[in-house]
Amino acid sequence: MFDRIRRLRRTGGSFSAEFRVETATRQVKWVLNLGTLVSDETGRMRGRDCYIDTTSAHAKPFWQGGTTEQKSVIAPEALDPLIVASDCSIEAHEALVQLGDRTLIQASEMILWLLGRALARSMRASRLARPHRPI
Repeated sequence: MFDRIRRLRRTGGSFSAEFRVETATRQVKWVLNLGTLVSDETGRMRGRDCYIDTTSAHAKPFWQGGTTEQKSVIAPEALDPLIVASDCSIEAHEALVQLGDRTLIQASEMILWLLGRALARSMRASRLARPHRPI
């Protein structure tokens, strides 16, 4: 995704990205960012975009963060394994950054990248499986 963003910053064009964020109250929200980049008369890229809260479109429950003890209270069938793995990997990556071992940091970055791709495939598949509802 970051290569695509860098390319768009050079060439211009339309973009879209959906991602999740955690609020200050540890709620998970999904955000869809849509926009376009075009060069102005000086050749500088200018963008216009919008952010859309798509949280309600994600019907599957997600782990809302917290400690291992708090996670154990949630019914196991409610936990998406990819979300759990992603959350744990983010925590592990943060610890490895504090440790400062470059090899381990690179390994955790690769795991996070692979998990992101798996999440995107999973989201795409679940969207294709849902019946289309007109707006």
